[in-house]
Amino acid sequence: MVSTKREHVHMKYVKPFVIISGIWPLRVKGFAKFLYHIYFYTIFTFFLLNVGTVYITAKGVAAKGKPTEITDFTANAVFTTLLIFKVLTYKSKRVQEVLDLILKSEEDIFKKYNSEAKNIYMKNAADTQFLASIFIFQGVFVSSCAQIFPLIMTFMSKPDESGHVEKYYIVPNWEPFDKYKYYYTTFIIQLLYTCIAETYIVFGCAFFLSILKHITGQFKMLQYRFASIYEDAVNMSNMTGISFSEACNVLVKDCIRHHQDIIKLVEQIDKTFGKYIFIEYGFTSFGLSIVVLEFLLSNYGLTRSIFASNWFKIDISAQKLLVFVIMRAQKPLTLSIGPFRKLGVDSMIAANPDVVSQPKKQCRNVTIFL
Repeated sequence: MVSTKREHVHMKYVKPFVIISGIWPLRVKGFAKFLYHIYFYTIFTFFLLNVGTVYITAKGVAAKGKPTEITDFTANAVFTTLLIFKVLTYKSKRVQEVLDLILKSEEDIFKKYNSEAKNIYMKNAADTQFLASIFIFQGVFVSSCAQIFPLIMTFMSKPDESGHVEKYYIVPNWEPFDKYKYYYTTFIIQLLYTCIAETYIVFGCAFFLSILKHITGQFKMLQYRFASIYEDAVNMSNMTGISFSEACNVLVKDCIRHHQDIIKLVEQIDKTFGKYIFIEYGFTSFGLSIVVLEFLLSNYGLTRSIFASNWFKIDISAQKLLVFVIMRAQKPLTLSIGPFRKLGVDSMIAANPDVVSQPKKQCRNVTIFL
């Protein structure tokens, strides 16, 4: 079992936002755990009730609406249903297992690796925080404008010849009372509903991006370890008194274990978020595309880092072990798109050509390890 006293480093920034959504697997006990569950199920039930009103409205529009209206309302109903599935994915035990693996890897980093490797990891964590903050700011700003705009339009509306004043709503859903007569009550309900939905969308996606960025940070650190394998072996031999040959084998085997741990985490992420990727595949933002592509490219940088090292100076037996690492690094990382296929580099670029057509400066973080 993982101790409740341990704290995440890489996920530290996004954690409070995900807690607000109620989807972070918070490790608390007793009454605090009860309150957290009550909080999540209260807002989630409120969200489900409003999703039900979306279906009621869509049914009414389907009976007598225009084709364009039917399409819009049906798409809205499908999107909210998929959002329910995403929330349930976040709340699954597999997400807790992913976070446990991240926490375990951080313990190894701060206990076993040198200061340079730690700096690489902390820099990646800072980059992740910056990316998540931009993503969250944009999401909250856009959703806030969409929520306030109908209220402004209502205040600006003037009575027509019959004295009727047009009133605008955030979402065109059904309410079990006169929406026009109780406009502000309706607006508050819709405001709460859309706020909950946006926390699931924005904070949940920032959570997912942070997990992917953790993998890229691990690969950057592993690339550094392979690149400095000879120097580290010399230092280990001098400091511990073991032979240079033994030091080489110890370090290479430890790097191989590190690589296997990363692959294990990738597989766990794939099992957990495979259907999530299927949902996001058609609705992804440019920012999400960049991070996913960077994630998929991470494994390729290992070969380059090995050849950039003084590999020819290390022990022959350790060199033979590096051959297996190079062979494994040729197998690309993939993410499942539901039950249909694997999302790799080629399919990612085909679906999102903009991620490789932007200026090099914008895509620098993606191509640096090629």
